Amino acid sequence: MNHHDKKQALDKQESAFFLSERHIKYLPLKLIFFGTVLILGAVLYKSGIGCIWRYFFGVPCPGCGITRAYISAFKGDFKAAFGYNYMFISIPLVILYILYDGRLFKSPKADAVLLSLLAFGFLIHWLSVFI
Repeated sequence: MNHHDKKQALDKQESAFFLSERHIKYLPLKLIFFGTVLILGAVLYKSGIGCIWRYFFGVPCPGCGITRAYISAFKGDFKAAFGYNYMFISIPLVILYILYDGRLFKSPKADAVLLSLLAFGFLIHWLSVFI
């Protein structure tokens, strides 16, 4: 088997992921969106407002603590990061879902299961804040 045949064989292998087969639609707009969210988050954090949900409604949102978790993780303090909000580790998956229009897997059922697990994780964290 020569190099060309090996490459074709690798290309034909089944993958559970769409990522290798799809291009990101509207990439510049999505990058502007993520940049705006990061800048807004930094401004709110530095201004002392922090979570806008908590600021307006007086209760923490399911994502409260993620900014502090990432700041702690970047400093190497993973114990503190998980203490703030253990769901911070799911943010890369959420970003991929947004980039790839909600389809990471070839199976819609696999996408639904993963999204359900993420939602359940955020719900459990949010409820644990009140208990």
